[in-house]
Amino acid sequence: MPFLSKKEEVVPFFTLRWYHFKPALKANQSMLMPQVEAYSTFSYYYAIPKIVIPGEIFGQQGNIPVEFGTKYDWNNGFRFTQLIYNQSYFTNLQIVDEMIKIQDFNTQLKKEEVVFQISQLYYLCQTIDWQISVVDSTLKQMQKLIEIVKKLQINGLARQADVERVIIDVRKIEIQKQELASHFQQQLFLLKLLTGLDPDAKVLLSKALPVTLELADSAGYKRTELLMLEKRKELVALQVKAEKQSQLPSLALFGQHYYQGMRDEFDFFDGGKDRFFRAGIVGLQLNVPIFDGFSKRNQVRLKEIEFKQVQAQSEQLKLFDLKEKNEALTGYSTQLEELDKLSENIKSAQQIYQSNLWSYQQQVISLTDLIISESQLAEIQMQYYGTIFKLLSSELALKKINGKLLINNN
Repeated sequence: MPFLSKKEEVVPFFTLRWYHFKPALKANQSMLMPQVEAYSTFSYYYAIPKIVIPGEIFGQQGNIPVEFGTKYDWNNGFRFTQLIYNQSYFTNLQIVDEMIKIQDFNTQLKKEEVVFQISQLYYLCQTIDWQISVVDSTLKQMQKLIEIVKKLQINGLARQADVERVIIDVRKIEIQKQELASHFQQQLFLLKLLTGLDPDAKVLLSKALPVTLELADSAGYKRTELLMLEKRKELVALQVKAEKQSQLPSLALFGQHYYQGMRDEFDFFDGGKDRFFRAGIVGLQLNVPIFDGFSKRNQVRLKEIEFKQVQAQSEQLKLFDLKEKNEALTGYSTQLEELDKLSENIKSAQQIYQSNLWSYQQQVISLTDLIISESQLAEIQMQYYGTIFKLLSSELALKKINGKLLINNN
């Protein structure tokens, strides 16, 4: 993993804080515990309900209306419920757990994108820095060449035009360096913003070249998108199961203990044993779904269709993943071979330049041939560092495809 060095202190090149909360699962699991609540209900009946009883009970003819209750009714107590069996509820707990895992994968995808973008930006800054070093080295060689041409001019072996020609080439290279330096500052400023560093902070990039670039074995790893789709399949399958199980009976234990006060006058606080009466109940509640207008059946069908859609997406992603891996591996291997050839070309170009420099001093070859060999050397060196950048970017892409971008290989 690339890093930045600030004030001779090595620090991570980015810092991320991800907060992970799982309240939904805990909220659902809490329903397995007894649910207890206290309550107090006060009612005022401005019209007391009545019941009608046959008058024959009292030796009268017809029905007799009798008031049922009092004007004031005050209940205080506790009630509780305890779930005993609800298969759909237990499956919903698994659904919540799968949803949390999918959210974890979604968070991981965002992390991977951040790591990929910042790492690639870091490699770009590093590449430009290497190319600036090539330009600096070329400028030093051209300055030495100016001195050589001036000495030859004094001895009558070179013209003033030759000196001016070398000076023009030096100016061209200085312009190239200014453009690279400007580009470098722009990318470095962006890197500081993305990593949370102070824009005015002095940052040193590592100048070390990667000695070997080998991809670790990716067996047992999958891209995060594919893992997330597999979890979605499991989630939808559980949702289908839960919809079917919601048509099964459920059983719960319930209970209630309370004190009920019924008075014709509001004199609950006057004392006396007849102000409140104790009552309590404990029982079992069995719910058996019979008919819901085919709502559950339609929900099951919709979830089954969704499952087939997710399954099709998963198969398509597997094909795309295989294609992308093959293309990325082919490109990576090609760039690795190109890097080896460029390394050999640099050695050859350096030998050619040194030979031409000596030959020019001996007036065996022309100044044009010397400048051409110098330009060729600089061009190959610039291309070499550009290929390193492409290779490092390909390595990042392959790690992302294989789901290994966030794995520390150090």
